[in-house]
Amino acid sequence: MKKLSKREKQLKQSRKEHSYLTWTTFIIGITFCLVGFRRFLQDSPAIMMNTRTKHPILDHGNYPIFIGLIMIIVALYRVFFLKKP
Repeated sequence: MKKLSKREKQLKQSRKEHSYLTWTTFIIGITFCLVGFRRFLQDSPAIMMNTRTKHPILDHGNYPIFIGLIMIIVALYRVFFLKKP
């Protein structure tokens, strides 16, 4: 087995970190989307009071859906367009 140089070890480690970060972002994004869709489609919307403005707000799962979609887009960008180390 060939011994790796310091530069090759760093390159291998950075590729591994890039892969872990990309997959973590993708999995968390899908989880947020699924939770948001579940809340949007199955649960009844919740009406809550905003503590700062004292106005009622409707919570029906849109925020997790948007956050999840943004995270999925970031993960796909990292896979297809970001230059791998």
